[in-house]
Parts: sequence; C-alpha cells; structure tokens
Amino acid sequence: MSINDARNFFRTADQQYDLIVYGVLDSHTALSHASNLRVDSYVYTREGIAEAFRLLKPDGVVSVSFTLVNDALGFKLSKILRDLPGAGKPLAVRVRYDNSRTTAFIVKKGQAATMPSANGFASIGFTDVSDYFAQPYPESAIPTDDWPFFYMVERAYPVTYMIALGMILLLSYFFVRRTIGFSDPIDRSYLPFFFLGSGFMLVETKAITELGLHLGGTWFVIAAAIMLVLVMAFLANLIVTRTALSLAGPAYFGLFASLLIGYGLATSHGQWVFGPPVMQLALSCFVLTIPLFFAGIIFSSLIGDAKINISTAFAYNLMGALFGGVMEYNSMYFGFAFLYLLALGFYALAWAFSRKSWGFSWKSASLVRTGQ
Repeated sequence: MSINDARNFFRTADQQYDLIVYGVLDSHTALSHASNLRVDSYVYTREGIAEAFRLLKPDGVVSVSFTLVNDALGFKLSKILRDLPGAGKPLAVRVRYDNSRTTAFIVKKGQAATMPSANGFASIGFTDVSDYFAQPYPESAIPTDDWPFFYMVERAYPVTYMIALGMILLLSYFFVRRTIGFSDPIDRSYLPFFFLGSGFMLVETKAITELGLHLGGTWFVIAAAIMLVLVMAFLANLIVTRTALSLAGPAYFGLFASLLIGYGLATSHGQWVFGPPVMQLALSCFVLTIPLFFAGIIFSSLIGDAKINISTAFAYNLMGALFGGVMEYNSMYFGFAFLYLLALGFYALAWAFSRKSWGFSWKSASLVRTGQ
C-alpha cells in the first residue's frame, strides 16, 4: 500500500499493473456550481491519465469512475481515453454506484474494451453509453497540465470569481490607503514597487502549481515553494547588502532571461529536461524560483533610495501583490504558462518606470526583504 498523491505515484512507480482503477472521489458527489473549480486538478488531465496508462502491462486496463454532474465531463474523459497512444476503443458504462449518473470509463491496452455480458450487466442496472460519449469534443476544452480545470465546460473567465476578487481588490485599496497611505498624486518613482509585487505573485503561484506536478498536490508543495522563495530572497538581499555597486540593470536582464526560459520549459512540458528524476526536479525548482532572486535584487536596490518613503513603497508593493493575485485567474482561460508572459509584462513596466535609477549606487545593509 502506498499513501501518496496520485500524480506523484504514477510518475515514480517502478512496476507495471494489470488494472488501474480511479475510484469515485467524495468531491464528485458534493460538487456544485459554487464549488472550487480546481478540485483534483491534475488527476484528470491528459498527461495525468497518460502516465497511468503507461504503467499498464500488455492487455492491461484503466478504469475511471466518475459522478458526472454534467455530460461535458464524460465527453472529456472519453476523448482523453480515445486519444491515448496504443489504446483500443474505450467503453463507457453507467454503473449507478452512489449516484444515477456515476459512469465508468474503461480502456484496454492494445484492443477495444467490451462488456463481458451485456444481458447480465443490464440485469443489475448497468448501461452501455459508449456511443453517446464518443461524440466529438473541442480540443481546447480538454484538461492538460497547463490548463487543468477539468470541471470547466470550456475556457472562460469565471464571472462570479472576478466580481468577488474585484471587490476584495477595491476594499484592500481603501484599507491600505487609509492605514499606510499612498502619495497623491501618484509618484512615478513608486510604480516599480507596484509592478514588482504583481510579477512576484504570478511567479510564486506558477512555482507552486508546477511543483505540484513534481512533488504532488500536498502541503509539502506549499512548504517547499515558500522555502525556495525565502532562500532566493535571502540570497538577493545578501548580495545587495554586501556590495556598493548598482545591480538593478543586470538583475533586470537576468529576470527577463529567466522568465523566458521558464516559459519555454512550461510550453515544452519539460521535454528538453533530461537526467534522473532527482536532477529534473532540482532543475525545475531552480528555473521556477530563479526569477524571484533577480526580482529580489531589484527590489532591495530600489528600496535603498534615500528619497523613497518605506511605508509608501511597501503600500504600493502590497497592492501590486493583490493585483497580481487577481491577474492569476487569467490562467483559467489562457493556462498557467501564460502567467510567465503576464509576469514578464509587469516586470517590463517596473523596468520602464525605474530605468532612470540605474545611475545610482544603492547600499541598504539594514534592510532585509523576504517577499520581492
């Protein structure tokens, strides 16, 4: 017996199986329009099911049972199974376990999956619905590791999410304005802190979601991501406090380069990452968090300006982080790799508003920043 995240188990398993069964998770029957759209996000992606299928022996079988709150979920599962390399025609059976819409999607390696006794299955309430779920379904709505939102019928902006997030952003703005304060009118020299906060939140979110694929969707992922962020922030502050040179310019170059490398890794699904699993994991962690190292150097360099009011700078930075958190929901339409491009845009704006500061030499030995 193994107690592990499903994706992490499939990725690290060292044996093959005759039968792999996806049981009916409790969250299926409890799901409603108000539920979290990210439940079990990486379990039912195309890459996730393909990893399970590769663990089958010849003539092995994968069975995915699911309580279908709508038929779109069944169309997605059927198409994923049909498209598996080396798979036969899948079978879809209404098994009515726990719910009248619970359906088992079965695929066999090398040949079509068939019901052993149609009459016998019908006598206990099972119904073959394979032809119905074999209908074509849009490729853009199939969940992948980049867009893992299985419960969304299609790519769309969740209006209810955006309204709620907009209200949070507005209330946070008034709260920060009253407690910490903003310059009025807006001082151009503080805008880099806003965009640095926005970019930081997007990069950190991408790191957490990507590490979920390597380490599993557990609390350990959050702990590992935060630890890596703190390490990068500490190293950035250490370098800034140990030198009198202006490092903002080179740091911006490193930041943009690392974001483009991360985007390339995300869009290629790690196909150009070679070596043993431990080395792949270490490289992925480095690529995911190194942008925060360069962003930390930029933040610490800018905050050392004697003309900067610390409280105002942190107020802009905090509001930027909140704005970046709202912008993260663009992933529900464009996918997680798009967050790299969005972060690149925010950091480019930070560069545009701070480029006149490169001629200064900052030295901020007393400031230690662990966020940006």
